[in-house]
Amino acid sequence: MNVTEAVQAAKSHIERLFVDEPITHVGLEEIEFVDHPPGTWKITIGFMRVWGPYKGMAATLGALGHTGRRTYKTVLLEDSNGEIISVKNREPTGS
Repeated sequence: MNVTEAVQAAKSHIERLFVDEPITHVGLEEIEFVDHPPGTWKITIGFMRVWGPYKGMAATLGALGHTGRRTYKTVLLEDSNGEIISVKNREPTGS
């Protein structure tokens, strides 16, 4: 699996996991090929989420440029077969 295929697999998996939630702006944030577990892609995907009372107002807020807060998920993906090993929260660093 090459890097482009790994990123597409991770993004597709996130979109399927959150299909019932209004997520937007799904994109690659970080990627790394790691040794533990061996032969694994570690890919961070970011996306926007709309929460709480804003959920019903998503279209209005989107028009105003406020679509929610950015969420980051780190996906571990097996290189040999594209199987998802895990999806974990990734807290942003710095400000």
